[in-house]
Amino acid sequence: MLILQGQIEFIHIPKTGGFYIQDVIKQLEIPHSGEAFNHDNKLKLWNSQSYFTCIRDLDSWMMSYFFHRQRNGFNWQTHRKLDKLCQSTELTQFFKNLIKHENIVSEHYDYFLDWVDKEKPIKFLKTKNLSSELLQFLETSSIKIDKSKYLKIENHHQSTSTEKPHQDLILELKQKNLQFYQKYGSYLQN
Repeated sequence: MLILQGQIEFIHIPKTGGFYIQDVIKQLEIPHSGEAFNHDNKLKLWNSQSYFTCIRDLDSWMMSYFFHRQRNGFNWQTHRKLDKLCQSTELTQFFKNLIKHENIVSEHYDYFLDWVDKEKPIKFLKTKNLSSELLQFLETSSIKIDKSKYLKIENHHQSTSTEKPHQDLILELKQKNLQFYQKYGSYLQN
């Protein structure tokens, strides 16, 4: 999706806040082109000046990813390495499958970012604080919005499941995906 004012392209990585971003852009009637949900690495390339995307910590991201697949009848996208190698109908097994393949989650993230023009700036918004981060991003990007209308937009896309894998599996997932933290960890901390 390209925000026309400023030629800023949104790169959607599944389960990192894309529905919320799309809702905000549509509800605020921000002029844009295309949809946020083209999940192949053969994305339409816009003549963008910069990019923005969302980043999420591995454990909450992969739990959300699993529950999304569960809600949709385990519709694994087997053309993607993560889905092909790690699919399961049980959360703990899904995490065990992720752990079997070192850096598979970071490879999955890269799948969506590898094609962007590395010469152009990219802004990472943290899913954890997405509402405030998006507002700040839009304002600092000089995109005209109705702030009072923005503050009324609710994020209805948050996961409601309380099921979690054992803490040891979460720790091991993070250890097996150090590449993700080496590349993107600084964006999670700011």
